[in-house]
Amino acid sequence: MNALEALTVTVLGLTATFVGLSLTSLLIVALSALAAARAPRPAKPVSLPAAAAVPPEILAVIATVLEVERRLYYRAVLPRAVGEAAPAGEGREGERP
Repeated sequence: MNALEALTVTVLGLTATFVGLSLTSLLIVALSALAAARAPRPAKPVSLPAAAAVPPEILAVIATVLEVERRLYYRAVLPRAVGEAAPAGEGREGERP
């Protein structure tokens, strides 16, 4: 095999590789465009009426339940106020009794 034949084979190999990569890229772009065209359009937002105010009795019950849960399970993890230390011997941080 002489130098001319070797150069011809090299150029043909590079050309085939470049064409293959170009076709692959075009296929990816075409599939992305097809997927974007077939995607459902976002629905128009619907305005909802304002929710009714929650009665104070219900808010008090929710607050009480949250406070009981905090005292039972999260005393060592979530102190009540900023700067308030958790009582000593209440378990390791992140551990539930």
